[in-house]
Amino acid sequence: MDFVHTSVLLEETIDSLRIRPDGIYVDGTLGGGDYKDGRWQGFYGTDADIEIDLGKWTKVEALNIGFLVNAHDWILRPDTIQVYGSYNGKDYT
Repeated sequence: MDFVHTSVLLEETIDSLRIRPDGIYVDGTLGGGDYKDGRWQGFYGTDADIEIDLGKWTKVEALNIGFLVNAHDWILRPDTIQVYGSYNGKDYT
């Protein structure tokens, strides 16, 4: 069975992005169990900086992050994760 994804509010989402030429953008679709299915983001040799802009000050009580782990193919979870917050999008603590 082929995977079919229909984006909801695609144009509205794209219009609200602060697009950077070197940026990588995802739509929140969960990856499957096969890392070759094209739905996973992978990072090798470079740390990933991920920014989530909620558009306004929002209290965040929990953050859930999932990882595909397949040690046989050298797909491993990160050693550490650091989470920072910012009031202005420039200064993070």
